[in-house]
Amino acid sequence: MPRGQVGAAAWGGHLYVVAGCGVQGAGDCLSVGDLSVGDFFPDGGVGNFRSAGSLPGSGEAAELAVVVVNGTLLVTGGIIGYGPARKDVLRARLDPVTGMPSALTATTALPETPGLLGHALLAHRGFLYTVGGQTNTEYGPYSDRVLAARLSSDGTVGAWSTVARLPEARGSVSAVLFDDTIYAVMGCNETTSSYCGTFVRAMVAAPVLDDGGVGPFTPVTNHPNPRRNAAVAVLGGRLVTAGGYDGNPEDFVEASTLYGRGRLGAASLLPPAPAGKVAFASAAGHLYAFGADGSVHTALPGGAWEAVTSLPEVAAASSSNGVLYAVSSTQLYRSGAPDVSWAAGAPLPRTVVKPALAGPYLADGTDVFANLGGAWQTAPALPCGAEALALAGQLLFAFCGDTGDVLVSSLAISGAPGDWRRAEGLPGPRHGFGVTFSDGVLYVAGGEAVDVLASVVHSDGTLGPWAIATTLGGPRAPSSLLSVGGRLVSSSAAELVAWPKWTAPSRGVVSARVDLGSGVNLIEGLTLQGSGEVEVDLRLAKDDGAFGEWVPLGRTRLGSELVIGKSAHFVWLRITLLDDARITSGIISTRL
Repeated sequence: MPRGQVGAAAWGGHLYVVAGCGVQGAGDCLSVGDLSVGDFFPDGGVGNFRSAGSLPGSGEAAELAVVVVNGTLLVTGGIIGYGPARKDVLRARLDPVTGMPSALTATTALPETPGLLGHALLAHRGFLYTVGGQTNTEYGPYSDRVLAARLSSDGTVGAWSTVARLPEARGSVSAVLFDDTIYAVMGCNETTSSYCGTFVRAMVAAPVLDDGGVGPFTPVTNHPNPRRNAAVAVLGGRLVTAGGYDGNPEDFVEASTLYGRGRLGAASLLPPAPAGKVAFASAAGHLYAFGADGSVHTALPGGAWEAVTSLPEVAAASSSNGVLYAVSSTQLYRSGAPDVSWAAGAPLPRTVVKPALAGPYLADGTDVFANLGGAWQTAPALPCGAEALALAGQLLFAFCGDTGDVLVSSLAISGAPGDWRRAEGLPGPRHGFGVTFSDGVLYVAGGEAVDVLASVVHSDGTLGPWAIATTLGGPRAPSSLLSVGGRLVSSSAAELVAWPKWTAPSRGVVSARVDLGSGVNLIEGLTLQGSGEVEVDLRLAKDDGAFGEWVPLGRTRLGSELVIGKSAHFVWLRITLLDDARITSGIISTRL
């Protein structure tokens, strides 16, 4: 049956469609209550939809909001027929193999009376957020509230509270999370027109705080075609809006770049490694490729490969603090870099079958070992089989392919791992992929999927939402992922793909607003002193203080003048630091 106003979410190669409304013959769209699951196809299509249950009891709803967090489907709010709104919050556990959900069961309801619909639903760092919406019927009242509730590992929702407010009330609003920031875009209210006929133009953004709170919202840009009920997504660091209603159903699609940590430039191919390589590592600015037969080759990124000292056999390889590590099924080896001279360490605690290696840390299935002071120590066991490990300062991350779970362990001063706890999970199960940590960000690429994912690592070991930083041309399994020479490199037996890291994530984006005073008639140029390269964007305002759109000034080497040549009294700068750039001072040239 044709369906409208559905709730939908994607996870693990499946599309979940919850309730909505359908038309049977002539008449209005009447709400329904079923839950269906479809499969994504390799070409991007979707099909094989099958029934997977329904809302509890005789429940039905349209315009509800849906999200998947760590394998739990969460369903909130919605409207029954013409009203009233629902306040239900339901959860179902998703089977990682079949994708089928358990029965939907109730958890802590929304605090709105009688309920909430037309809201955006987001999940981030152990919290669930709602943004705006209508609190009774399709046409108001309209909410400006951002609600938050803590999420348990089993998907249970804690008590709700108001953590922020939008600059204006918005119903049928859209929102995304990117780089620890909530972006709210479009939506409607009745400021100037009835029936939710005032379409809000400003896109606003607010930071998500470490305690789960949300900072103040500020305008960042205006949407060119404001409307309501549009679909939104973040793809490759760009916010994409599609469809919606502005008095008529629209087929508009727009995109705008989001400036966040982990941003990557255009891909390029590096010379492929010699045949038969099963593991890769990077150290001292060099790439290293290992064959199962023990052969080892090295190259500068983009340079020719050369053979170096070989090993008896290799099953996995890694590096940490300029030291190369490699393991066979029974032995650990280590070497300095770039000059390679292997030394055998203590034999492995047992024969390994599918080792994952991150510096001196080794996992095989659920077993984890640490080579500290030349001796092996047994670390706490994992609750799931490790596909990959990654070191991030004093944190050790384990990635479980069958479930998509990401677990983290804090390292003691001695280097010994502590107990494992759950971090933000991957979007779904994944195998044969590579992971690396660089400048505050975990990257995941390769395996059965084509997307390259990036997530910010917080000091407590929690992760930001996984954003698609870029894509590969096709599946690459098995794969390794490396950070070398200011580039992210995906390495497999088929090819080596490199992306420049445009934003150094630990430094991110510098933003500053400057009041030049009413005596200034012309801004001639901008000179930033320091070392390295930056990318600069600019917004200008005159006496009224209303800033215009972002104007890209482009990429420049620090010390060079950027010509502006525009009249303004206020300047808002956004400076993206590239690679190892450092800013020491800045000069704005003006004319009175």
